[in-house]
Amino acid sequence: MIESAVHHAIGRFRKCRKCKAEPKHYQVRGRRSGEPVRFEPCPGRHRIACGCTHTAELPTLELAESAWEQTQRRTKRPAAVAA
Repeated sequence: MIESAVHHAIGRFRKCRKCKAEPKHYQVRGRRSGEPVRFEPCPGRHRIACGCTHTAELPTLELAESAWEQTQRRTKRPAAVAA
């Protein structure tokens, strides 16, 4: 398995809301040692990560980017109901 950082323009991805860091895009090629041996090419996978969190390895950058956006989205608490 080979993991390499892919450089993008600053501001391409939303900053992490926890650590305020600019995330990085990593492309993963090959198979992990725990995966079964296959004799066809292993598809590339993508993940976006900062110092405190990361997405799962997904087949396309678009899926990884949408997963990153979902992890960074703030959840709204329901408004208190007056009794």
